[in-house]
Amino acid sequence: MSEVADVRLVDVTKRFDDVTAVDRLSLEIEHGSFFALLGPSGCGKTTTLRMIGGFEQPTEGQIYLGNTEVSGLPSYKRDVNTVFQSYALFPQANASPASSRVDSSSGSRSHERWSTSRRCSSWTSPSARSTSSSESRCNWS
Repeated sequence: MSEVADVRLVDVTKRFDDVTAVDRLSLEIEHGSFFALLGPSGCGKTTTLRMIGGFEQPTEGQIYLGNTEVSGLPSYKRDVNTVFQSYALFPQANASPASSRVDSSSGSRSHERWSTSRRCSSWTSPSARSTSSSESRCNWS
């Protein structure tokens, strides 16, 4: 007996005014498989993923997660996770706020937190290249 596909799109189309971003796409992603969606800029990859995640609704067609048709469901009611491609989605957020806390019980601990915060926040930087074991831990205690 074959397993139900984890994701199935049936004749999915998405139009934005006169632009057809996705045109009658049908695909099945088998249960437990690894799947890559590749193509040139503007071919509908992101729009397709946004429809699967529930951030966009298809103009036509159906989207199934397992046996459940989810085309009309909002994103928070789908059993799908999203990882955005830009690490700078919230550029104001990093580990540095921990360094600005004033620890009234111990001035030296405050300095240690600042050092840990700087080291850990550097990991979010695309230029962070440190691989030494002493810099591979964040200990906030």
